[in-house]
Amino acid sequence: MGEFGKLDTPTQVSDLLDPVASDPATSQIGLRTDRDVVSALYEGLMGRVADVDGLNHHVEALRCGLPLSTVIRSMAHSEEFKAKAIELVFPPAELPDLTKIMPERYRVEQAEHGTCTVFHAKTDDDISQMERMIVEYRYYDHLGVWNPRIDLDKRVTASIVRGLGARSCLELGCFTGPVLSVLKDAGLEVAGIEVSHLAFVMAYPNIRNQIIYGDLLTQRLGQQFDVVVGMDVLEHISPFKLGLYFERVAQMIPNSGYVFINSPMFGQDDVFGTVFPPYLEEWKRVGAAGFWRDFDCSPTGWPLHGHLVWASVEWWERIAKRSGLVRDRIVEAAIQAELSEFFRHLAPARKSLFVLRHLDNPREPREVGLSIKATLGQIDDLPRV
Repeated sequence: MGEFGKLDTPTQVSDLLDPVASDPATSQIGLRTDRDVVSALYEGLMGRVADVDGLNHHVEALRCGLPLSTVIRSMAHSEEFKAKAIELVFPPAELPDLTKIMPERYRVEQAEHGTCTVFHAKTDDDISQMERMIVEYRYYDHLGVWNPRIDLDKRVTASIVRGLGARSCLELGCFTGPVLSVLKDAGLEVAGIEVSHLAFVMAYPNIRNQIIYGDLLTQRLGQQFDVVVGMDVLEHISPFKLGLYFERVAQMIPNSGYVFINSPMFGQDDVFGTVFPPYLEEWKRVGAAGFWRDFDCSPTGWPLHGHLVWASVEWWERIAKRSGLVRDRIVEAAIQAELSEFFRHLAPARKSLFVLRHLDNPREPREVGLSIKATLGQIDDLPRV
């Protein structure tokens, strides 16, 4: 039996180590299998470990005979890689360490899941100052805050919008427009509002001209929309302005329209249960009485994910109701039932959702629920019971 050092070529070494070895070219760069190649591409191009679905997809493509150059080209044309490339050309401003700028506003608190860096907004101006810092340092232009890809999550959102009977849709905080792009291809009239400069550079071509830069409170769109959707966006609004946003959104839909939102809402809910349990002492003490002034932050003092609203589900519902928008719990329950496996295995944070409507909405909730079930049923790769 020979030793590895006596084998003729690197290919023979990889053949002995793994029967599914790649060609000699990949062996010469230290990669033994198609999975090694794809994993290296993810680390080199995307700067991250490959996700299971992406890894399996590209490995299968290579094993079916697709040239490696084609796989590389495919990854290089992805929205994720475009975001990486744009960040290299137009790097966002470096985020300073806020705990050093205003150390008196921070403390360390031990929670159930570990140690938290906590920002305490003693006054209303403290929250306004945090909002100004987020804008000044273009926090939302930093890669990873929002996901630009048309993935299953985006297709689920688009399917719910269609199931709500929308012929037109306005998305708040649409980023590059993946949801709007899917809806546009389905024949809907779409529009989006976005405050990230990066989003316009990366926007999907079919909806780029439908995205408006700015703020919902200052923009006058001149029309109503059947559905207004906001996924992980309203928690980025100052709690002092959130009521105004709900009032404006209420004006943007007709009597038969809907508002579909998802935000981290803490505590127990009669429809979606508990997705985010309160874990800081102030949150438990204040409860539903108001929004919370303690923000969970990164070690450098930035609110996690840029969230400015930390509050209970009851507080969120109360603010919406003051603006004339009430929850349609029957429609919400239909969504929860249809997406139970999706929420359980892939997107648990999406469970904390509201479907809001005017009090005089004439639509029959159970019929709307069946319509949503039908549109979600068209998604072949949606996990089901």
